[in-house]
Amino acid sequence: VERERFSLEYQHAPEEMFYDRLTVRFYRQDADTHNRNEQTRSNTSATCSGVAAGANTCFLEQDFFLSQTNEGMGVQLESVFQAIGAEHLLSYGVDLQRQKVINFRDATRYNLTLNTVSKNIAGDVHPMRDFANGDTRTIGVYVQDDLRFSGLPSWTFVPGVRFDSTHLTPEVDALAQAVLTANGKQAVEQKHSGVSPKLGVQWKIGEV
Repeated sequence: VERERFSLEYQHAPEEMFYDRLTVRFYRQDADTHNRNEQTRSNTSATCSGVAAGANTCFLEQDFFLSQTNEGMGVQLESVFQAIGAEHLLSYGVDLQRQKVINFRDATRYNLTLNTVSKNIAGDVHPMRDFANGDTRTIGVYVQDDLRFSGLPSWTFVPGVRFDSTHLTPEVDALAQAVLTANGKQAVEQKHSGVSPKLGVQWKIGEV
């Protein structure tokens, strides 16, 4: 398993702008899992089953690979001001994210008793993909206000709302299509969006 992460953050706090602080973040994370193993099975079936008994000895080589890449950026602005008898900390911004997933599985079985070689293991024909590779892109827009009213100094009210839109694009090649066809399924492009409102309340018991 290998994992690498990179992030970069920039902040700007101007004196005479419509915002009091600007934060920009960039990030990327790569996570790869590569699993290779070898097995020797004795007293197994002619197809080298892991559960069925027989009079064969088999040697298996298996190779599995999964790669996930997450990258994105976020821009957040904060403005502090007084209005309608309250002190406001208004936070608003946008998040952009992309996730790329790649998977691959291969295996070869050698029946040492019958002197045969096959890429068919337990009904799965290798090489193959357990699912279609895919690319997912998400955009989120949000706004949140921390309000403290002058008559209620111990209370902070936090209303907010967020909108997210996600677009999933599968990449179906011959390896993925073979598995989809065998299972009677299809990989389709998907789009989802939704609004998430929230309301929080904080009560400050006393000075720390």
